[in-house]
Amino acid sequence: MKKYLVTFLIMAFVMGIAGTALADVNPFTDVPQGHWAYAAVNKLYQAGIIDGYNDATFMGDKNISRYEMAQMVAKAMANSDNASAENKAIIDKLAVEFASELNTLGVRVSKLETKTNIGLTYESRIRFADDSNKVASMQGSNNFDFRQRVSFAGAVNDKTSFGARLETGNVSFGSGSSAAAAFDRMYFTFSNVIFDQDTIGRFSTNGVTNGLLSSRTGNNDGIKVVSKLGDAAKFTAMYYDVKPYDNLESDGKTASGTGSNEIGLANIDFKVGDASNINIGYENAHLSYMDKWPTVSAYTAEKSHSYDLGGYTKLGNVYLTGEYVKTTAVVDNVSGNGKAIALQLTNGVTPSFYPVYNIVDPTKEHTDAFAISYRKIDGYSVPFVSGFKGADPIAGVVGGKNNSLAQDDNVKGYYFAYQNVLSKGVVLTFEYQDLKQVVGTAKDSMYNANLQFFF
Repeated sequence: MKKYLVTFLIMAFVMGIAGTALADVNPFTDVPQGHWAYAAVNKLYQAGIIDGYNDATFMGDKNISRYEMAQMVAKAMANSDNASAENKAIIDKLAVEFASELNTLGVRVSKLETKTNIGLTYESRIRFADDSNKVASMQGSNNFDFRQRVSFAGAVNDKTSFGARLETGNVSFGSGSSAAAAFDRMYFTFSNVIFDQDTIGRFSTNGVTNGLLSSRTGNNDGIKVVSKLGDAAKFTAMYYDVKPYDNLESDGKTASGTGSNEIGLANIDFKVGDASNINIGYENAHLSYMDKWPTVSAYTAEKSHSYDLGGYTKLGNVYLTGEYVKTTAVVDNVSGNGKAIALQLTNGVTPSFYPVYNIVDPTKEHTDAFAISYRKIDGYSVPFVSGFKGADPIAGVVGGKNNSLAQDDNVKGYYFAYQNVLSKGVVLTFEYQDLKQVVGTAKDSMYNANLQFFF
């Protein structure tokens, strides 16, 4: 993979930024035709976040000034509570690009963004988790910890943007220990160079499916491409290497620090009407570490083929989301087939499974939302790159030892979450889950309460 990745990096770097230089701009200078901002505001216009302009304005059929573009960005920022996670990222990118003009309009943009073209977002979390296992022979635990994150976003030029995230591990209060910070994301995205969007580096896989098959927040090193298929469909493909876990999993085994962890994923999203979406995906994984099939006592390698079908629809003010995965896998020369299904009902701001995304907008104080879901996840059904499997949503604390279940998959049960924006940037979260094994007799329930601070 490394050979192809280096080649792709060189090609994209040359094609994306060669011959392009940053320059000071007059706010009344026209935004040139072909500038990425036209496609960005057109997407926001189609989503109903910006209105009051004719179609030609957004398609680049006529040039408009940077000042006029900033006015549209300001309107998008004012309506960001109606935006999806993807569109919020577009709004943030536009805000960085037109920071000077927005300041002229009186829209607050930080001095750092204005001077360096880099935006910073901070997140601090304080969390308490408790386990109430239902089997006397099993031992759960509780924990009181904190975590820190700093996210970076910026525009290199009209076709190239940059993103990164610096994260600490979970540090237990009262332990006297500390956790080193590391970049679990660092990537460059090129617009309309080869595909509509090409991403290279270390990135998140969130948002490609609804979260059951593949949703790992960081440490995925590779290539991701996105291509529009008309007005109602989008194709996404990724080929990446997963950094092995370096801590204990819930069964007490340590992940291998060497070997191949390569994954290929392709997905097509179809928009159905104004409030529904269907996705079809395929994933091929060759991993040196995999969640344990119930009949296998030891394991080091796994090969799998997974097929994914998912979608969501909006019913009044709530989203109904579902995802189904069928997998054929070989773990340590033992073959198996697994199926996984997850359903969720939420009145949150996004239909994706919680905890892949927050279900509230941290900037909208005194708002709240809930999510309730059910999942049944066979052994072999999802690789460990899934962000919504087994006991992980809550139990991924204290080295993964906070639950009494033997595996992360091979579980079924209910999961409930509630979030409340106490004040701008301060989110209170309660989570509860009740799980039991699909094959086996172990049962477990956990709750988690945390405060998150965004600024």
